[in-house]
Amino acid sequence: MRQSLLRYLPVSLPLAIFWLIGIAGLDYGSHWDEPKLLESVRVSVYEGVYLPTFYNYPSVSHALGVLSALPEITRNIGRNHLNEPVFHGHIAAFQLDNHVITLRTRLVFLTITSLAIIWLYGLMLSWRGSMWVALFSSSVLAFSWEVVYHARWIAPDTILMQFGALFLLCLVQAYRHPNKQYWLWLTVIAAGLATGTKYPAGLLLLPVLVLVWWHRQSRFSLVQAIFVFAITYLITTPGTLLQPFKFWYQVEFEMWHYSFGHSKHTVSAGAEHLLKNLEYLTTVQLSHFSWIGMLFFTCAIVGGIVLWRESKRLACIVLLFPILYLVFMSLQRAMLIRNLLVLVPFIAVLCGIGVQWLWQFVQHRWLRIVLIVMIVSLSSVNVGWLIYTTETIKDRDTDQYLDDLRTWVEQFPDITYFASEHVRGNLGADISDNITPDLSQADEVLVYLSEIQEIEPMPANIPRLFTWRFGSWETNIEYYTWHGDDKVVLLPIETVQYYDLTPYLENQ
Repeated sequence: MRQSLLRYLPVSLPLAIFWLIGIAGLDYGSHWDEPKLLESVRVSVYEGVYLPTFYNYPSVSHALGVLSALPEITRNIGRNHLNEPVFHGHIAAFQLDNHVITLRTRLVFLTITSLAIIWLYGLMLSWRGSMWVALFSSSVLAFSWEVVYHARWIAPDTILMQFGALFLLCLVQAYRHPNKQYWLWLTVIAAGLATGTKYPAGLLLLPVLVLVWWHRQSRFSLVQAIFVFAITYLITTPGTLLQPFKFWYQVEFEMWHYSFGHSKHTVSAGAEHLLKNLEYLTTVQLSHFSWIGMLFFTCAIVGGIVLWRESKRLACIVLLFPILYLVFMSLQRAMLIRNLLVLVPFIAVLCGIGVQWLWQFVQHRWLRIVLIVMIVSLSSVNVGWLIYTTETIKDRDTDQYLDDLRTWVEQFPDITYFASEHVRGNLGADISDNITPDLSQADEVLVYLSEIQEIEPMPANIPRLFTWRFGSWETNIEYYTWHGDDKVVLLPIETVQYYDLTPYLENQ
């Protein structure tokens, strides 16, 4: 028993790193989605009806918001002069409008998200029989910058990712142990919880139904699975039945929203969106450094091939959801990369299978040592990047970014930088000789993000659009039109010319 527990000890490493870095960067500023969810909690508390004010998302996020507000809610349950319990909803709702509640809610979302690391480790340990393969798979998720910064948001996407990891654990166990029926029902429940977090997760029901049919060959069992799935979903989002007209109106709006597009995040549905999604998955999602992301994704492709050769049936039920989901999202015109986070557990599992195959393939001792060193080094680079970005968040209320900017410019004296009037004004009198107000002489451009992000030619969803940024790295601003803390961005003059930004910069 003791030895069995020790096999789970390594997961504490990625879990601790994820937690410490996530918490250290929790106070990153503002986020556009947070007021909507927090306001729904305030309205629920004030009215004493624990239904959200919106159904653009299902209600798991709202439930987590209410959970985060429990200290304020319970604090205002007292007794009146008749010694009867009374709840001062208006007082509790007023107390929810503060920064402490925001940070606590972010912490709750981060904590629930961190469970994905445990689910992945447990899955790979029981399935592949190796602590080190399990550690690698869970670290791929835990050390991804895209996962970490999204996990700090009060938004449903990393919560869905966590339920996706739980679903994958239960699904594989249900396939491997058909005599243990509880795994099958846990899989159905996990799919229902995921759908109660974001509606497109309803696609998780399809591999469940395939597995039920393979195991039982019974239409009644299929109906049972659908019933348990529906009940689980309705427990999370009872407004589906209690407020049906409001529910349908807002869900219909989101269907229109994604099919019509979303401002700068609008792309052509089909091939273009699919290629952009694949670009993100292969070069961005698993690491800030594209070459590391591509190496990990290559391991995932190898893992997919290995899984297919080991068991075509198991490969079908494991790969069915990520393939269908990727196709479904690619058929929309709105591209928001947080929708792709649910795919991370599936990719991380395939990464682990791919690396395990490489270990078995390279029999020579020295080649195995090289493989271990590579994996540890790449994971360490990802952790180093997480530490760096967190430090920039901690410095976000200081002028450290201006010192970093000066240092950068002085390191490249042969490059001429155009700086906007706003940038030059904040640099003050201490301006390097290679900074010019003349755009025609420049090799690179320094400008505040707020000065260009709203102009029509400025794109979104373009990886590596900026050479660098000076300020906090709380999110990937190349994929999001960010309205949080401002920062100075560095653009190559070729990028400025390609996107026809020159007329706008000349007026700065």
